[in-house]
Amino acid sequence: MADYLGPKFKADQLDTEIWLGTVERPQIERVDDVLQYKNTEDYVTGVGFQWAGKGAIEAVHAKYPDMQLMQTETECGDGSNDWKAAEYTFNLMKHYFENGANSYMYWNMVLDETGKSQWGGWKQNSMISIDSNTKAIKYNPEFYLMKHLSAFVAPGSVKLSASGDTNNALAFYNKANNEVTVLAYNNTSEAQELALNINNEIVKVALDGKSFNTLAVSLN
Repeated sequence: MADYLGPKFKADQLDTEIWLGTVERPQIERVDDVLQYKNTEDYVTGVGFQWAGKGAIEAVHAKYPDMQLMQTETECGDGSNDWKAAEYTFNLMKHYFENGANSYMYWNMVLDETGKSQWGGWKQNSMISIDSNTKAIKYNPEFYLMKHLSAFVAPGSVKLSASGDTNNALAFYNKANNEVTVLAYNNTSEAQELALNINNEIVKVALDGKSFNTLAVSLN
């Protein structure tokens, strides 16, 4: 990238971004080998991670704090399309966002009832399943999880630190409307109170058992 691609993009005045990855191993040295070669870092917008690469993102974020980071492919499961799969994906989201990721990508938007993708050929999860015979549409639990994130966390929002019941919650600040969006999950079967302290604003709300929730909080 430092010898050819980056200089070519610059010479042609292209505003196309160059991303490194997707990194799929928990080895920061794979990132170092590229970014520390000459002035490659000047041309790279960010680094992408997937699968076992989740084990490298924390170290990469600490070493390259100004570099944008992206989760490029969620783990696609085994075609179960059940609540347990959505729980697992929520935990992946939390890991990536808490370690510097600025976006999260889902793998397989729509598959038929076999769950087999044209690329992989094995049974995988999808946000939407369509019966190829009846054309019936089924929205799977991960569809609603992704909707909570993508429909309510506006582009340009910033991940916030919080205290309190943070194990199953993520908070984002949207400067455009001075509002905080909280994505919260109750992983118990019983109703549970969520209590968060965000910038000295106390947020308390009852969450139904086994539920994903989006809360909009206007800051004073």
